[in-house]
Amino acid sequence: DFHLVGIYSTGNDFGDNHVFLPIEAFRATFRPGDKLSKIFVTVDSVVHVEQVVKELEGIEEADVVTTPEAVSTARTTLAGLSLATALGAGLLFGVAATLIVFVMVLAVRERHAEIGTLKALGASDREIVAQFVAESVALCALGGLGALLLLAPLAWVLTRALALPLALDAWTAASILIAATLFAALGCLYPVRQALRLSPIESLRKA
Repeated sequence: DFHLVGIYSTGNDFGDNHVFLPIEAFRATFRPGDKLSKIFVTVDSVVHVEQVVKELEGIEEADVVTTPEAVSTARTTLAGLSLATALGAGLLFGVAATLIVFVMVLAVRERHAEIGTLKALGASDREIVAQFVAESVALCALGGLGALLLLAPLAWVLTRALALPLALDAWTAASILIAATLFAALGCLYPVRQALRLSPIESLRKA
């Protein structure tokens, strides 16, 4: 058993994920052997950093990393992760947009008879386009809202499982809803315009 002396805080997640033990207690508990994998050295003055680094580099098998070098490496790693995340999000966005457009095109093409009937009853092209666009936007907006409602508990589960703070901000939620409605409108416009070029009889025949 260990006696807790105190809890420190650096203000960031990376700095607060360490536990400090006396080296004798660590060796007695975990038995790592005589070698040490890492030592943190604090220099009394900035002007002495280069001298201390040179002295440490003279030790055999010692790999010396200064704080600026560690920060630079961390920034490079985080930049790579950020880029990979952005590319993955862009790929998922493209796939989702393609699926929405494809589904809307198929759905509208199956309703040629309805479009022909509306034209035979005297509905104008503008009215028909407005009706189909409104239906598509409403369906995809409801689908996007349902996805957001599913993401909320999923984010909570991942936060508990991975011990990482995950949150869906208002801007991301609004972007999902806007993108879903936009691609739904674009996906139904083309097949509706194609169907409006047909006469009511031709539309009924193609149904």
